[in-house]
Amino acid sequence: MIEQYRHATKRFLLELVAGRMEPGEDPKAAAARELAEETGYRAKKLRIFLDVFPTPGFLEERMFLLLASDCVAGQASPEDDEKIISHSL
Repeated sequence: MIEQYRHATKRFLLELVAGRMEPGEDPKAAAARELAEETGYRAKKLRIFLDVFPTPGFLEERMFLLLASDCVAGQASPEDDEKIISHSL
């Protein structure tokens, strides 16, 4: 999990690691990229836990929740405007 500052709430929120997928990108590849970028961790195993359309009544957005296991710590590389604190569980 990460703690990240969100301008809309004007405070830090505890969140799952998340990010946008590139067109045609595999969910596991996207999850690995975001996990490494935001936390520095590399997962040896990623498994899709949930594949869901959270608001199908008005959005086409599809979300994948993945479980990362056998993680190895590394150096995070957040974007310049991201203020992130990593928390391992």
